[in-house]
Amino acid sequence: QAPAVPAPGNAGPGKSDKGKGKG
Repeated sequence: QAPAVPAPGNAGPGKSDKGKGKG
């Protein structure tokens, strides 16, 4: 699986704590 590196300010189902809408 790809690493949890969601776009900043992406309030959606993040793969990690970094993707919990943090940004």
